[in-house]
Amino acid sequence: MAGLALYAYITQVATSLAPSNSGLIYIQIGAVVTLIVLLIAFGVLIPTSRKLVGLLKQPQKQASPGGDAAMSVQAGNLQKRLGMAARLGVFLLAVTFILMIVGASI
Repeated sequence: MAGLALYAYITQVATSLAPSNSGLIYIQIGAVVTLIVLLIAFGVLIPTSRKLVGLLKQPQKQASPGGDAAMSVQAGNLQKRLGMAARLGVFLLAVTFILMIVGASI
C-alpha cells in the first residue's frame, strides 16, 4: 500500500521525482508482479497454512485406525504446497526488486 501511495505521489504531485518514461514501464511491471505475489499469499499461503494448523490441532483420539497415515500424507501435501508457493513468492519478489531498481536507474 505504501508503494502505491509513493507511486501516486511521484507521478501526480512531485513529478520531478518521477522516473523517465522508459523507466516507468519497469516500475509498473514490478508493481503488477507484486500484486501477483499478494494474490498468491492471500489465495494460497494463508488458506493452506490454516488448513495445516487445523489438521495438526485435531486430537489423536478422533483419528480412526489408519487415519494417522492419511493425516500424515495430507500434512505432507499441504507442506509441499506451502513450500512451492513460498518459493514462487520469493522469486517473484526478487524479480520485482530488480525491475524497480532498473526502472529507477533509467
